[in-house]
Amino acid sequence: MLTRLARRLRDAHRAVAPLPPEPRRRLIRHLLTITDLAKRDHELADRRLEAFLADLPYRLATECDESDTSGSQTSSEAPSSDEIACDTGSIACR
Repeated sequence: MLTRLARRLRDAHRAVAPLPPEPRRRLIRHLLTITDLAKRDHELADRRLEAFLADLPYRLATECDESDTSGSQTSSEAPSSDEIACDTGSIACR
C-alpha cells in the first residue's frame, strides 16, 4: 500500500510540475500536506490523494485560467497564511 501511495504522489507531482509558478506552488503545497499526513496515517493520506487526483483536471483548468487573466496580486489580494497552508477546495486537511 505504501509503495502504491508513494508512486501516486510522485505521479501527482509530475502532473503539477509543468504548470505556471503560482498554480504549481499552491498544488505542490497541497501535495506536501498529503505527503506529511502519509507519515502518520497512510490510509487517510491515500483517500486525500484520491480526492486530489479526482479534482486535479478541474483544478488545472481553473488554475491555468486564473493565472492567464489575474495579473499580479496586490498585497491586499494575497492569500492569507491559512489559505496558503491549506488550499484544499473539496479536500479537507488538518
